[in-house]
Amino acid sequence: MTTPREAQSGAPASASRRRLLQVGLGGAALLGLGGLGFWLWRPHSARVAPSDLKALDAGAWQILAAVAACICPEGKGFPSADTIGVASRVDALLAGLHPTTVSEIRQLLGLLENPASGLLLDGRIGSFSGADSETQAKILAGWRDSDIAVKRAGFKALSGLCASVYYSHPDVYAHVGYPGPPDYGNVRRKEAGAAPAAPAGPTAVPAEGAR
Repeated sequence: MTTPREAQSGAPASASRRRLLQVGLGGAALLGLGGLGFWLWRPHSARVAPSDLKALDAGAWQILAAVAACICPEGKGFPSADTIGVASRVDALLAGLHPTTVSEIRQLLGLLENPASGLLLDGRIGSFSGADSETQAKILAGWRDSDIAVKRAGFKALSGLCASVYYSHPDVYAHVGYPGPPDYGNVRRKEAGAAPAAPAGPTAVPAEGAR
């Protein structure tokens, strides 16, 4: 499946002020099935959710962590999604968004995890979190290429959130040739105990009397 290293991806625009997924009645029904999944099935994951989650519960966090591991795989020097805490960083991001957006992400994760919806929509047996990593990647690729709009939109939303927080982590900067954000005020240099950097050239406002 195509990963964010092969195609640029970003967080959904204006997610904090409107619904993340624009779906019809059928899509809403599927999301409702995803919400029901959290009551009937719990994730099968060896990942232990942190105790200080802000927007997701432990089950949703575990499913998201499995998604992040597929979207941002370790390799060629890139750190794993687990190493830099992608799921927890997405949780912190969601905490600042509209409650409707958070609810839709939870429903999406439930729909992805739900064995009943998996059998109905994908013909697969078992939960998403209970599958091996190769099978999980194939499931996500199926969502990406699905004829069902809510699945395509769901993949775009989840992959966009994971990719945006992964590639904004300092441990990833060097691997994509990004030097990091500008050090306005020499904050990072001061924290490291280094002398402030000298101006690179003439200042924007000339000294008095200069022309």
